[in-house]
Amino acid sequence: MKIKSLQHVEVLGAAQKHVDNAISKTCNGAADDTIESVDELYHLARKLGCRVLVPDYRLAPEHPFPAAADDALAAWRALLAEMPDAKVALMGDSAGGALALATMVAARDGGLAQPACAVLLSPWTDLALTGASYQENRDTDVLFRAEEMPHFAALYLGNAAPDDPRASPLYADLSGLPPVLVHVSSSELLRDDGL
Repeated sequence: MKIKSLQHVEVLGAAQKHVDNAISKTCNGAADDTIESVDELYHLARKLGCRVLVPDYRLAPEHPFPAAADDALAAWRALLAEMPDAKVALMGDSAGGALALATMVAARDGGLAQPACAVLLSPWTDLALTGASYQENRDTDVLFRAEEMPHFAALYLGNAAPDDPRASPLYADLSGLPPVLVHVSSSELLRDDGL
């Protein structure tokens, strides 16, 4: 995968001086690319004064695990090849948060350079759905319904085990990773996945 195959959301003008900063945002794996998400990335890039690179990875259910994980790691390798000295933060929300974390683990295990840090927004790190928050917050989550989560997990996993650390980084060895900032709400189903 070449950097050219990534969507570039770039900010010009005064922010140009920050070209050695880049954020690779792994979008929510369950969502389609929409004008709204591109607008959000544009505003994020503008506020941070950096470039945002969005990998175009294969989505489930048409391409179940490990397709997205393989593509995210290939995008990371391409980014390193094209911008070896860039200071990069990986960012992802929900399924994309888990994908960003799994990419960091795979990069570490493969001897690749790590990002400077990662930002995970409500990461879905446990496709085995073992957290108490799946029951405790079934009536307070504003986005997901608890009874649908097993179906979503099965669509992504295909024949893989839900506790495979490449799909569910909650089960991975997270030692030796760069700093990770996690934001999660106390009232959401994914609360325990992010703690």
